[in-house]
Order: sequence, then C-alpha cells, then structure tokens
Amino acid sequence: MKRINYLCPLCNKQQETTEWRFKRKKTIFCKNCVTIGTQKGIKKSHLSKERSSRWKGGKYISSDGYEMVKCENEFHPSGRQKYKKAHVLIMEEYLGRELKTQQGNMGEQVHHIDGDKLNNNLKNLVLCKDTREHRNLHVQLEKISLDLVRRGIIIFDHSTNTYKINESRIT
Repeated sequence: MKRINYLCPLCNKQQETTEWRFKRKKTIFCKNCVTIGTQKGIKKSHLSKERSSRWKGGKYISSDGYEMVKCENEFHPSGRQKYKKAHVLIMEEYLGRELKTQQGNMGEQVHHIDGDKLNNNLKNLVLCKDTREHRNLHVQLEKISLDLVRRGIIIFDHSTNTYKINESRIT
C-alpha cells in the first residue's frame, strides 16, 4: 500500500499515512490535533476571513436593513464576534467618543435624514439625544407627507395601492 506525507495545519508536523486512509479523512488535521481543530468555537485560520467563500469584508446588511460592520477584537460575552451599525460607527468617529446608550434604547440615536438606511454619509446623519427626539423627527416627516397628500402633491393610486408624486403639481 502506498504511503503519503502531509502537513497538519495546527501542529505544523509532517504526518505519514496510507493513501487510502488519507482519501477517507474528513479533516485536514492529524489524529493528535483532530479533537482540537474540529471543536466548536475554535478559530480555524484556514477558513477565516479572506480564505472563506462567505467572507464579505466584515460587512453585511442586517434583517432590518442596516449595514453592519465587524468590530475587530470586540466580542459578546458569549464569545461571538461583535458587529455595529455603520452609521453608529461613523457618528462615533465624528464625535470622537462612543454614543451614550442605555438599556432599552433610551440613549443617543442616529437618524437618517433621507430615510435611506444605507446612506451613511455624515451629511445625511443627525444625532438625537434620545428615542423621543428620534421618534419626533419621524412624526414630523409623516405630518409633512400627509400635508402634501392634502395639497394634492402626493396622490394615491387605487389601482396599484401606492402613493405617487403628482408630476402635474410640481413646478
């Protein structure tokens, strides 16, 4: 039976086995390192960051539509990697400090002026001192839009159940 050599990525030692056994292996680690290398939560350098097919540069879009950015060397108490909303990081960098947040989202919040959660340009962001101030900005916008409906600048299309700009009213 033909013998082959391979290098274990954990212990960096040259290992020897038969060709048949090597083909059957389900792991790249040697028999001494297999329990360490396949444990849950252990960093696998050969699958991390750029080497992973799922790597997106440490960014992703959350289920609520915000861009999330990986915070290097910051972890949750559970050991998971910590991510922050991009607009929060941009505002913190601009202020030169972390936002003052409290339990229950009662601390400082960042508002997107144009409503686009992915437009994180500093000119599109405004710092609100608390949830109430942030909510009031959204209420103001809703009141203005209803006023535009009353004036006929925004119309409702019953056939498609959508609001549209009345182009004939725009000068």
